Amino acid sequence: MIAKVQAALEEAGVTFAGADVTLASGRAADDTPTIVNAPEAILAWRQRLGLSRRAAADAIGVSTRSVHLWETGERPVSKTVLLACAAVEAGLAPLASNQIGHP
Repeated sequence: MIAKVQAALEEAGVTFAGADVTLASGRAADDTPTIVNAPEAILAWRQRLGLSRRAAADAIGVSTRSVHLWETGERPVSKTVLLACAAVEAGLAPLASNQIGHP
């Protein structure tokens, strides 16, 4: 299951380099994801999916204000947010509580 999620995230442009995770907006000539500025990555992600700030916020479970602050660089973008964006783009649905070991 973990390999499937990792493969889907990598397909969406998320790379894993040690503890670092980056969202890519494109690929280099050698087909490795390009590393981009996180605020630009959030905006590019939202625009690629055709989402308003409200729809983007709803898709990853945050406030519209948070999306605005990330896009303007006023708040740092966490790795968790980048992973959530990549998962949405990859079409992954949120896990149900019974899929993560909760009753």
